[in-house]
Amino acid sequence: MLQSNWLPESIEHIFKSCSISVRIWDLALPHLNVIHDDNFFSWIRKNSSANSQVQLGIPHGNLFINILHQIWLSRNNLVFSSKDINVNSCFRFALMRAAKFSHLTVNDNNNDVFKAPVLVSWISPPTGWWNIDGSCTSLSNNIAAGVIIRDYCGNWVLGFSKFLGGGTILCAEL
Repeated sequence: MLQSNWLPESIEHIFKSCSISVRIWDLALPHLNVIHDDNFFSWIRKNSSANSQVQLGIPHGNLFINILHQIWLSRNNLVFSSKDINVNSCFRFALMRAAKFSHLTVNDNNNDVFKAPVLVSWISPPTGWWNIDGSCTSLSNNIAAGVIIRDYCGNWVLGFSKFLGGGTILCAEL
């Protein structure tokens, strides 16, 4: 997952071309017909917006995004906690999270997204760590991101916002 000599990694390497990521995508192939594209951002856009159903009635885009997220979490556990990446667990967690999301957001008719608001609260990180809360908006493919960094007491440390141009919410998060 990390390039030799701890050289800076590109996001394309982390999510698509790294040998560990390739093994995770190989595990996904029986469940997910990944749309190939040489352009990394186009690859993300096409796969994250695909609506076809895959295993367990999960939308293609949902599983794709959860695999990306799980790769990111696994990579961070390797970098910051020296925890080895278990390729099988990485894929299984992504599949589980995608299934949970799909089944919790669909009503009894299995075709309408449940629209009730969800209240989310802030949870403080351990002492000595910062919590970064980001948000973005996507209208007409214009995306922006806002970040608030707070300490373990919830005190504001730093904040900023930035217009990111055109793309998907996933691109804004990356």
